[in-house]
Amino acid sequence: MDAQELVNQAEGLFSLPEVSHRLSVLLEDESFALPEIAELISYDPVLLGRLLKTANQLPYRGPEVDNVSDAVARIGLKDLRTLVMSTEAIQTFRDLPPDLVDINNFWHHSVCTGLAAESLAFKCEGAEPTQLFVGGLMHDIGQLPIYQFLPDLARQVLEKSGKSEYYRYRAEKEVIGAEMTHAHVGAALIRKWNLSAALQEMIAFHHEPRKAVNYPLQVSIVHISTAIANCIEPSWNRAQLDATRVNIDSFAWETTGLSPKVIEPIVDQINMESFTVLDIIDPESLQMF
Repeated sequence: MDAQELVNQAEGLFSLPEVSHRLSVLLEDESFALPEIAELISYDPVLLGRLLKTANQLPYRGPEVDNVSDAVARIGLKDLRTLVMSTEAIQTFRDLPPDLVDINNFWHHSVCTGLAAESLAFKCEGAEPTQLFVGGLMHDIGQLPIYQFLPDLARQVLEKSGKSEYYRYRAEKEVIGAEMTHAHVGAALIRKWNLSAALQEMIAFHHEPRKAVNYPLQVSIVHISTAIANCIEPSWNRAQLDATRVNIDSFAWETTGLSPKVIEPIVDQINMESFTVLDIIDPESLQMF
């Protein structure tokens, strides 16, 4: 079995509902009009409910909104992307084994990676910040099908690698197979959802940016961002910044034109910002902090 077969055999579980699929495609490519977005959201009661709830809570300020158009205008496109992608991921993977994955930690790491990728994109010519935010947010999505459908192998991976994402990727190659890592499965999932080739590459190669074919800049940014996000996880501390720098491929620095000096300021910048985004994805996750 390869990654695509794992995704395909799930009997439709990994197929986005039509509304969410159309929204995801439109938001990623930005070829849309706001009235079209508002109309699509109005067809999905779960997404609509979350949108209105989000628009009427902090940090958004103003009189109460009770319609889709005003809610979309208030929260903005970046947070709308977050809402759409995370809503479907949460709905799809709602029955994960709790002994394998702490979903709060999963989303915290994903959000921090997305924020770091967005921040780095502003520093790199040719990188689109909102696209990079989505790439960072979704970079580990392939872990969830593995936890759900290959729990015994996932346990072996976690026992072998501990808490380190860097070593978990290597352990997946050894335990599950070189073409069955969470990066391969995630790319297969994004491909099944018919999302962009750029997003597929960001997910497929975020651990090995040298393998990027058409989007080395975007992949390199997500690669660096993943390492930065590791410095913000609750179990990490500032002393581990040096180890983080070692785990970043020099290819990524060369491709982006950045240097390790960007790490610490971005850690400081996104540490608090992550809580705002987490509140959009899953307010209950904030209880762990």
